[in-house]
Amino acid sequence: FAVDLGAGRSLSPMAYTLRHGREDGTDALRNWEFQGSNDGKVWTTIMGHEGDAALTGGWSTATWSMDINPEIPKGYQMFRIRKNGTNSSNKEHFHVGGLEIY
Repeated sequence: FAVDLGAGRSLSPMAYTLRHGREDGTDALRNWEFQGSNDGKVWTTIMGHEGDAALTGGWSTATWSMDINPEIPKGYQMFRIRKNGTNSSNKEHFHVGGLEIY
């Protein structure tokens, strides 16, 4: 799952929100990385999640704030969610109903 803001545009994220993509709350993300890129080839992990159970229930949302890291570039043109483990049902399914970047 990736979002491209377009050439010449970038965003320095301070927080982001995910919406679970199922009405019954099953198969929610638990293990993923929020990543940014300026070329679509080299991706930087902005925030990683392991066993994160913040998404619960049908269409639930959760927001994560980020500290400013001087080692991470000021902004990115592209953002993606990279799943790196099983979901809440111990399956490989990937259900995301929305992404907001602040």
